[in-house]
Amino acid sequence: MTHSVPDVLESLLGPGRVVADPAVIEARRHDYWMVSHVRDLAGTPAPRPAAVVRPTSVAEVQKIMRWASEAGVTLLPFGL
Repeated sequence: MTHSVPDVLESLLGPGRVVADPAVIEARRHDYWMVSHVRDLAGTPAPRPAAVVRPTSVAEVQKIMRWASEAGVTLLPFGL
């Protein structure tokens, strides 16, 4: 059985640490580089992330990075 990215991340971190709500993902889809907005306007938007993850420790970041590397999942760090 194949599990979704948010499901796997939640199994690694526990409930409440992984957000898959489309509104939250949309709000975090762009960084402060204007090119991502220009690409949207041109009709060639970047892919939407599968989830927003909120680790609270270095160990959790390491756990996420190890899993992503093994699974071939691309990560985009975005801190607020």
